[in-house]
Amino acid sequence: MHCQLCGADGPDLTRISGVDICGTCRTVDGRQLLLDHGIVCDWNVMLGWLSASIALPPRQHSFVLKCVPEGLHHKLIKLLVHEVEVGDPAFDDNVFIRTSDPERAAAVLANEGVQSALVSLLSRRSGDNRGPAPKISLDGSTLSARVRTEGPLGSPASTEACLELVALALHLSGASSQTTSEHRAAK
Repeated sequence: MHCQLCGADGPDLTRISGVDICGTCRTVDGRQLLLDHGIVCDWNVMLGWLSASIALPPRQHSFVLKCVPEGLHHKLIKLLVHEVEVGDPAFDDNVFIRTSDPERAAAVLANEGVQSALVSLLSRRSGDNRGPAPKISLDGSTLSARVRTEGPLGSPASTEACLELVALALHLSGASSQTTSEHRAAK
């Protein structure tokens, strides 16, 4: 098996939301990892929140997908409005989706890596669940995220959140399905 970020072989691969990542890449700034795949991003960690803006490859159609942790009021809304669901209770019961195109959203959310990253990132709440909820949105080619993390940029908790965000960006850009040789050939 190979690291899907740098192509290295090794026994120290860890699967993060469907993306195999080596020990070296797990310690590198995620912004550089995405830049190596042609994905430009900016993020910072401030006051316990990771805020990110990631420019994915351009899409042909305008598409909006907004994801937040599902709360009680969302469960009530679902009684009145059809929400896109993937058929996995671990996802459907924890992530509330709003979208401009339900059919396209269903196709995007069919990827188990996307589901895993969204559940992981959106489940990051403060201990008392007070304050603003985490949110992740895809608007055209821009992936935006605001998720809770403990510790400054570079701490284990923020690094974990950053790697989940890297995995999500790779899935949404289609880069996670690229083989290492295709990635190297593209450089």
